[in-house]
Amino acid sequence: MRKKIPLGILQRSLINSTGVGTLGRVAQVLWLNELTIVDSHVTIVRANSKKISKEILGFNLKLREKEIEELAEGSTGQTELSKKKLSNLKIVIADWQIQGLASSFFKTINGRSVNNWLELTKLASIRDTLLPKLISGQIRIKDAEKFVEEIL
Repeated sequence: MRKKIPLGILQRSLINSTGVGTLGRVAQVLWLNELTIVDSHVTIVRANSKKISKEILGFNLKLREKEIEELAEGSTGQTELSKKKLSNLKIVIADWQIQGLASSFFKTINGRSVNNWLELTKLASIRDTLLPKLISGQIRIKDAEKFVEEIL
């Protein structure tokens, strides 16, 4: 079954659920700029906001990839991550005051990551637009500099 993940700022942890060598890998999804569908080879993990912050859960899971990988079931080449075993994974939860301090720190890191990714995407787009024109001689460096100044 495929699940849709909405656009915009969010935080979800995705865990690769199948395959030797990749099972258990964790990714934190912080930003999506298009509608995304996740298939059955990926497990979406959401924080219960009444118990743990999504930032702390995401960083906790990322640090525990090896442990998650060891939850695999099945034969060589056909291993899968049991959602039941994953849901039984224990996490030590601090009180809300400590979680708030840690979450604030993690939000800053995540925000910088998203901003860096957005800036990188913008710069890559500029490069992909200008480079072919510069190589072909369609535009000159002086004109390219003006183009970049206008965009930025």
